[in-house]
Amino acid sequence: MISHGYIVPIAVFAMVVGIVLIANMTNYHLRKLKTRERLAAIEKGQPLPLGDGDYFNPRRAAARTRLAAIILIAAGVGTAVAFAILAWVVRQREVLSVAAFAVIPLAIGIGMLFDYRLQSRALEAAEGENALTRLSS
Repeated sequence: MISHGYIVPIAVFAMVVGIVLIANMTNYHLRKLKTRERLAAIEKGQPLPLGDGDYFNPRRAAARTRLAAIILIAAGVGTAVAFAILAWVVRQREVLSVAAFAVIPLAIGIGMLFDYRLQSRALEAAEGENALTRLSS
């Protein structure tokens, strides 16, 4: 028999696994539907519909990285502040030990922001090289 103390963690774990499975199944079916749509257009000789995955836009990828970084940094700071306020309200310093987990999304967000800066510099350098080759031609 499962102890009452383990019901909540098991339910949370099952919920997270279920959400991930449903998201993956939905993504699979959407990609399958897009593939069928493209094949039908090819069979009829129509121009292919332009989708999100048809081309890679490095600027858009960098912007997504920056957005994810900002969200993670905000989540880390918000979690730390929330637990600091909770520790102050209940007047127990032990609650502050939970706030240490806020370092995880904060560190990931800072790493992603660093990656964004590297991507931006690489894009600027590549665009500068493209402009130089166009001028010299």
